[in-house]
Amino acid sequence: MFSSPFSIEIPPGFQFIIDHGNNNLITYNSDMANLPPINDKTSTIIIKIKPGMIIYERENYFGASEYFDVGTLVSTPQSVGSVMIPTNSRVISKFSGKNLALFEPIHSFTGVLTESNQISLGSLDISQSTCKDECTSGGVCSTNNVCVCKPGFTGPRCDQCAPGFWGPTCLACSLTCKGTANNSQMTCDDGLFGTGKCKCATGFNGTDCNTCAPGFFGLNCTPCNCGNGVCDNQGKCICNAGWDQNTNCTAPKSGYFLSGNDAKACAIGCATCNSQKCTFCLAGLNFATDKPTQCVPQNNVACPDGQFPDGNNGNACTPCNTNCATCFGSGPDQCLKCATPKFYLEGQCVTPSANGKCISPPGNQAFVANAAAQGICNACPSACLDCSLANPADLNNPSGSGAVQCSSCLPGYVLDNGNCVKTCPPGKVVDPNNNLNCIVCNSACATCSGPSASECLSCSASNQFALNGICSSTSCPSSYFTQNTTCIKCHPDCTECSGPGFNQCKKCPSTRPILTSTSESQCVESCSDGNYADSTGKCQKCHSDCSSCVGSSSNQCLGCADQSKVLINGTCSGTCPAGSKMIIAERLCYNLQTNTIISPNSIPISNTTQSSGLDWWMILLIILSIITFIVLILMLIRCIAVKKRVAKTTEFGENLDSNNVIRNMRNLQNSQNPISVPEMAHSDSTTKHFENQSPPAYDITAGKLYWKRMHKKTTSELSTLWNLEGRNRSRRIDDWDGFVTAIPGGASSSGNNEYSKSDDYNNSYDIESIGYRNSKGSVKSNILPAKRGSNWGENWL
Repeated sequence: MFSSPFSIEIPPGFQFIIDHGNNNLITYNSDMANLPPINDKTSTIIIKIKPGMIIYERENYFGASEYFDVGTLVSTPQSVGSVMIPTNSRVISKFSGKNLALFEPIHSFTGVLTESNQISLGSLDISQSTCKDECTSGGVCSTNNVCVCKPGFTGPRCDQCAPGFWGPTCLACSLTCKGTANNSQMTCDDGLFGTGKCKCATGFNGTDCNTCAPGFFGLNCTPCNCGNGVCDNQGKCICNAGWDQNTNCTAPKSGYFLSGNDAKACAIGCATCNSQKCTFCLAGLNFATDKPTQCVPQNNVACPDGQFPDGNNGNACTPCNTNCATCFGSGPDQCLKCATPKFYLEGQCVTPSANGKCISPPGNQAFVANAAAQGICNACPSACLDCSLANPADLNNPSGSGAVQCSSCLPGYVLDNGNCVKTCPPGKVVDPNNNLNCIVCNSACATCSGPSASECLSCSASNQFALNGICSSTSCPSSYFTQNTTCIKCHPDCTECSGPGFNQCKKCPSTRPILTSTSESQCVESCSDGNYADSTGKCQKCHSDCSSCVGSSSNQCLGCADQSKVLINGTCSGTCPAGSKMIIAERLCYNLQTNTIISPNSIPISNTTQSSGLDWWMILLIILSIITFIVLILMLIRCIAVKKRVAKTTEFGENLDSNNVIRNMRNLQNSQNPISVPEMAHSDSTTKHFENQSPPAYDITAGKLYWKRMHKKTTSELSTLWNLEGRNRSRRIDDWDGFVTAIPGGASSSGNNEYSKSDDYNNSYDIESIGYRNSKGSVKSNILPAKRGSNWGENWL
C-alpha cells in the first residue's frame, strides 16, 4: 500500500490503526513521520473515531476542532458549528435551558437547531450509550459497558459514596478525620447522608480518640477477639465466669454446660455434665445405682448429716469440714452440700453478700447465688462483667424467682435495666457521657440519637414528623420522604421520592429531567436514541423519518433513519438540490458547479421539547366548529322560548271568561273611545281602510259600516244561546247588525246571511251569551265553538 516510508497527520479524536494480522495491531493517536513502508497485501489500514466527541468550529466538519474523551465533563461553553460522534456514544449538553442528547454526527447545527450560525454547548457529559442499566449522576457508562464512578462514588451504578467521602456530591472528608495511616484513630461521618464530621474510629475512645475502647488493645487498638471476656494490654483473653480460656472464652469450661448463651454450673459432685445430667463424677464419687445421673460416695455406708464414711478408718463415720452440711471427705473441697448460709462455688463453700454476689476467685469472675439450684453459685449471664440478685430476698428463698441483674457489661454491650444488650430499645439511647448504659429519650421522641429534644429520629406523636432531629406537625419537605414519623432525605438524583434509593424517584431535577417509565423510577439525563423529551419530561418517539430528533415533526430530525437520505433543514430528503450530488459517507450535498458543500438553510426551532404547531386549516376548522356549536345552542334556546310562549297563550285562552269579554267590549263602545283594530283578514274588498289613523267611532254612519264589516262572527248551534221569549227585547238592533249566524236544522231566516233590522229575530237572542271566541276553539259549558268564515282573521270567531 505504501512502498516507501510515509508520514501521517491525525486530526484530534481520530485513530490510525495498521492491522498486520494475527492480532498484530499498531495504533497511532497523534501525527507520525517516517513510518516504515507497508507493501504486504495482508495488512489493513483502519481509521476510526475514538470514543468521545469532536467539536468543529464551523459546519460540515470544517475549521478548528477539539476532542473530548468519554467521561469528560466540560463546564465551560464550547463554540460549535458541527460535531462528530462515533457509534454507541452519547453527549449530553445544556441547550436553551434543557438537556440535549446527541447520538450521531451532526454536520450543521444551524440547519437544525438555531437561527444563529453557532451555539454554545455547556456542561458536556460524554459517555457510551450501551450500558444495560443507566448510571446515576455519580458515574458514566464507559467503553466496556459498565458504569465508571466519578471520584468519591462507588457501587455498580455509582449511587453511593466511597469510604471517606460524604454528602450528596460525595465530598472528601477532612484529612484530620480521614483515617490515614498516621491518624488512624479518627474517622469521618461519611456516606450520602453523612455530615463529614470527625468521630473516633472503631476501637478508639476518649476526647481526642487516643485511648483504646474496652475490648481493644495495643497501639492500634486491635480487637481482643475474646468471645465472652476481655483482654489485657497484650491481647490475652480474660474470660467471664464459666468460660474456657483455651477457646478464647467461646465454650464453657469443665464443670459448666451451655444453656442458651450462658454458662451454667453442673450439679454438686459432677466433674462434667450436659443440660440434663452428669457425665462424669468427681474423684471419690460414683453414679448412684438407683439414680444414674447423681454422684454419691463410693462406699455404701450410711452416715448422719455432717459425717462421711472414712475408708481409711474402717468406714467409720467421720465429721465433715465445718463448711459442709454433707460431704464425701474431710476437705473443704469435698462438700456435697454447704452449711447454711454458704453456697457451693467450684468445689468450695462461700458466703454470698447481701445482694447475692458470691465471693469470686481473683480476676474478673462474677457469680451470683441461686438458692433454687441446690445452693449453687451460678456464673453471671454471658454478657455481664458483674451481677447480683434482682431481689435480695431470693437469697434465702428456694422458691424465689432468682432473677439476676447485671451491673456492667462486656465491650459491645450496653446496660439497660439490669440487662446487657447490643442496642438500646426504642425510646432509649446510649448515654453519650459514658457509652455504657441506656438512657431515656426526650418525651417528644419515639427514637433518638441523643437525650435532647433536637436529637429525635422519630416522634412519639403520630401527627408529628422528625426533621433534622426536631419533631413538629409540619409535613416533610418535598425532597424528603416520610417513613413512620421520620423525614428521610431523598437520593440526590431525585427532587421527590418514595424511598431513599436512586430508583425510587417521583420527580426529577433539571439536571436529570427524565423519569424512566420502567419498573425503576430513575431520573436520567435524557431519553434514549430515537426518542425526545416532551414538555412534560416524558420520552416520546421521534418521527419515523428520524434516527434521532428534537421534536415529533418530520422537520425536527438530527439524523435520518434511512442512511441513504440527507438531512436538509431538519428534514430527511432522498435527493440533493439540482446541480448537486450526495456524498454517501458523510450524507452531505456537494455542489458540482462550485465544488463546495451545500449548507442547509437555517430553520428556527424555538422549543426542542414541544411538538410542531397546528396547520392553518386545522385552526380554521376548530373556529368553524366553535361557531356552529354556538349557533346550535342559540337555536335551541329560541325553540324552547317559543314553546313556552305558545303554552302560555293556550293556557290564557282556556281560562278566558267570554261573558267578561262581552261586558268589556260594550263598555269600550259606549265610551266613544277608539277600539284597536284586531289583526285579521277582510272578506269584503270594499271595506274602507283607515291607514295611519284611528278607526271611526261606532255611533256615526261611517263607523257603523266599518265595524259591521270588520266585526263579523260565525257561530254554530246558537239556538242554545238565544231566548225567543222576548228577554232583553229593549236591546238595540243596531248593536247586532252585520253578524252572520248559523242555526241548527235550517232555522235561519236568511241562511248564513247578515241579520238586519227587519229580521224576525231582531230582538230574540241573548246578548249576555254571545262573546268573542279563541281561535283554538276552547269549549266552555255554556258556549259552543263558533264556525269561522274562510277569510276571517285568526283571533276572531
